[in-house]
Amino acid sequence: MVTNQSATTSKPKLSQKQKKLAKRRLAKEQERQIIAEGGTVERKTKLPQPTPPLAPSLPPLPPAPPSSTLDSCETPLYAYTYLSPYLNSLPANTTIYDPYYCAGLVSQNLKKLRSDFKILNSNVDFYASIAQKRTPSFDLLITNPPYSGDHIEKCLSFCTSSKKPFACLLPSYVYNKGYYADDKMFMIIPKRRVRYVKSHVAVAKADVTGRDDRDWTAPFHSFWFCSNDVLPLFTTGEGMKFCEDQDLKVARNIEEIPNDFRDITDVKKKRKNPKQRKRDKLKKK
Repeated sequence: MVTNQSATTSKPKLSQKQKKLAKRRLAKEQERQIIAEGGTVERKTKLPQPTPPLAPSLPPLPPAPPSSTLDSCETPLYAYTYLSPYLNSLPANTTIYDPYYCAGLVSQNLKKLRSDFKILNSNVDFYASIAQKRTPSFDLLITNPPYSGDHIEKCLSFCTSSKKPFACLLPSYVYNKGYYADDKMFMIIPKRRVRYVKSHVAVAKADVTGRDDRDWTAPFHSFWFCSNDVLPLFTTGEGMKFCEDQDLKVARNIEEIPNDFRDITDVKKKRKNPKQRKRDKLKKK
């Protein structure tokens, strides 16, 4: 005896998205039926979300403390040109930070070299901004800090810890100090002393060249101390030729500093013989 079994067909499984759509269609169908029978449908309304409270605004940083008369000097424009191989390689809108304000002429000088630079140089306490972790974001630090007290040591400490390229115009004797990190920077050594323009003169005359001998001071030799990551720009190709044309020496480390530019406190500095000293005196007259 043969029995016929009816074939059973299984329904296809619906995805989560299809289930949601089917549920919505069913709900709308029920609403239409209620409205057709004269009933009303209550819909849930979304309540407005409360506005999150604004973050409390930070108090302004204190202004930079007044500096001594000897510290109040501006870097002349020509001293910045010694960095040209590096400055000319930077893209437009590069942000340059100088944390020491002085008379505020840093921006004016650097803009003459590249008008597309963004310069950060405000009259605020640099050390307060470090303590409060409020130093601005920047691509490159270029500065000439006050030379008195422990300003130079604090400046170099910030530079080396920032992990950003830097160039600091400092007295030559810095390389002979205990805080100097010879493995983290190199030196660009001008043949002649940099003549710093007294800030009150620069502001009054709107002039950063220091044409009058009374307008400037050059108490010692100055070097540009730069981070090692930009060294190849000064030792190869056009950069090397530029340094030769401008009478700039590049010292990769302390050992490469020419004897004539070594500080008087350097035990490795060789004293010239009497004839050489006499010739040097005659040249200065």
